[in-house]
Amino acid sequence: MGLAMLGRRWLGAGLGLWLAVAPVSAATLEREREIDGLTRTYTLVTPDGQAEPRATAFILHGGNGTGAKIRRYVQFDEPALRQGYVIVYPDGTDRQWNDGRLAPIVPRVDDVKFLRTIAEDLIAEKIADPRRITVAGISNGGMMAMRLACEAWDRFAAVGVIAAQLPNQLDCRPGREMPILFVLGTEDRFVPFKGGAILSRGPDRGGVISATATLDFWRANNGCAPALAVTALPDRDAGDGTTVTRQVGVSCRAPVEAYIIEGGGHAWPGGRDGALAVRLLGTHSREIDVNALLLEFWRPL
Repeated sequence: MGLAMLGRRWLGAGLGLWLAVAPVSAATLEREREIDGLTRTYTLVTPDGQAEPRATAFILHGGNGTGAKIRRYVQFDEPALRQGYVIVYPDGTDRQWNDGRLAPIVPRVDDVKFLRTIAEDLIAEKIADPRRITVAGISNGGMMAMRLACEAWDRFAAVGVIAAQLPNQLDCRPGREMPILFVLGTEDRFVPFKGGAILSRGPDRGGVISATATLDFWRANNGCAPALAVTALPDRDAGDGTTVTRQVGVSCRAPVEAYIIEGGGHAWPGGRDGALAVRLLGTHSREIDVNALLLEFWRPL
């Protein structure tokens, strides 16, 4: 099925000019894969006319989400397809990922095996470049992305983590340095920035360590120096109630970057930010675009 998307690019501050960008054409396939007796599903988006293995990005939904939902929310297709990416939107079991928490809400299925198997299938089909398979996720999906960094580090080249920190019950032992980028809000009401129990109005959802401890862990894993390069980004939207600080590990064997959103909620900046999303998830920063950050971070691969 063909997918056409139309983007618009702003041409210079104050010029008041807009340029329509040519539509991006892509094929969308809904796929199934049996894993350990369970029928698992995912959406595969490929650039039309693809003739060789491409860089491939897995985008993981949060708890109570689906691949289709996260695809609509983050709007990753257009910028990624313009750079030639294949995109994978997998579905968790019962709308959850087994991200290493021992909480009752987490399904006891092997999601590392599921996601690794999709990657291996796409390599065998000559769709995915085995050296350029990346993964990013939000919330439960961000924790799952880190679990892949811990346990499938030989298959996934780099990771993006949005609105998530390391589960406090996950025994993480990566076999190598892992390029990893974080986008975290200090006022995230679901995944507490300072660590602790994940917000729940029902079953226990477990907990996470703090943002500081999470970043310390990955900087140590990547062999970074004790120093930290910190930059306050320009406040581009004074009305959104947020400011952003960029933290970059120094002298790392693999990069660790973090965008700390002061006042930010449980959101994917650059994705949809309607009134309903703000009421549910908290303040949605308009200072940065996660899609652009991820694609730039993954570019050197």
